[in-house]
Amino acid sequence: MSPTPEDYAKARELFAWVIDVVREGGDDELAIGDIARALASARAEWPEWIPVEDRMPELCQWVLGWRAGSEPTTYLWDEDGWQSSNVSRIRSREYWPTHWLPLPPQPKVAP
Repeated sequence: MSPTPEDYAKARELFAWVIDVVREGGDDELAIGDIARALASARAEWPEWIPVEDRMPELCQWVLGWRAGSEPTTYLWDEDGWQSSNVSRIRSREYWPTHWLPLPPQPKVAP
């Protein structure tokens, strides 16, 4: 998944804060701990890809899927296998995704 403009903005804020902490000096151990906690917190917000070897999505669930040599795309997992959002049915297992992520909830749109 490609980073969004919001992702870049968050990264700029985090790096600006790290630079400020480093420039201020002071207690190096405290500064390193603060930086490590901030980076861990930022990393926790990023979802992890789920290998299909470990777990499959629920039946009839659309997910973001990925396989080597291709861009992530949306897929549906059902009783007949994988279906891509841009191809009706994927017959060959070599084109099935190897990793997937659940899609976020749909946005709330005013009627």
